[in-house]
Amino acid sequence: MTPSNDVYAKTYRTEGHHQRNPVRYGRDEVHAVLAEGYVCHVGFQYTPKDSKLAPYTAVTPTLYGFKDEMLYLHGSTGTEWRLYDMASRAKEGAEVCLTVSLVQSLVLGPTALHHAVDYRSVVVYGKAVPVTDTAAKLDALHIVADQVIPGRWNDTKPPTGAELDFTGVLRIDVKEASVKSRTGFALESVKCGLDHESSANDSAWQGQLPVQEVYGPPINDRAVPPTTPIPDYVKYYHRPKP
Repeated sequence: MTPSNDVYAKTYRTEGHHQRNPVRYGRDEVHAVLAEGYVCHVGFQYTPKDSKLAPYTAVTPTLYGFKDEMLYLHGSTGTEWRLYDMASRAKEGAEVCLTVSLVQSLVLGPTALHHAVDYRSVVVYGKAVPVTDTAAKLDALHIVADQVIPGRWNDTKPPTGAELDFTGVLRIDVKEASVKSRTGFALESVKCGLDHESSANDSAWQGQLPVQEVYGPPINDRAVPPTTPIPDYVKYYHRPKP
């Protein structure tokens, strides 16, 4: 695939061969998934500092922020955040595979083998690089905070110097990415040797069960006076939709 402003270049790592739900590389589709989500899973190869311990593959769930083709992660600068430890020791950052998945419905088919989910997902390959400049770290933390709850950063007190020193920030340049999705009933996307007419006579119910993400009423922290007003971005919180 020839790279352009509208698509990410297809690589041997992002290339897919699934005919029913083909991998796509549209920039707008990738951006829409990354904008809607806020939890990702990051896979990487970790090499312990202790040479007696063998390297191993790890996958870490974490919050993220996305803006201007850049993903940002944050956590402790200590060795308990193994990805930051690995990225800090590597000369050019740590190789990672990052995924974001949004489940839209459960799909129940005629047999257990034909159950599925409707979803949209993104896979990003790249290098996680530490952000060390103070201003850049603050910008990245602003992006992560507002990814989860838009408007929250400006409503909170700035982090102290000590808090910034204890907080590590990683950036991942989104250059190698793909998007994949599935929609429809089970027999609309699976060549299973059955048809709707024959399977409709089966006793088991078939269909879709839509998934909705619902946020309940805000609950005050005990440290917050009861008279403290709840901001509108909390009272009417919702995730962006495509």
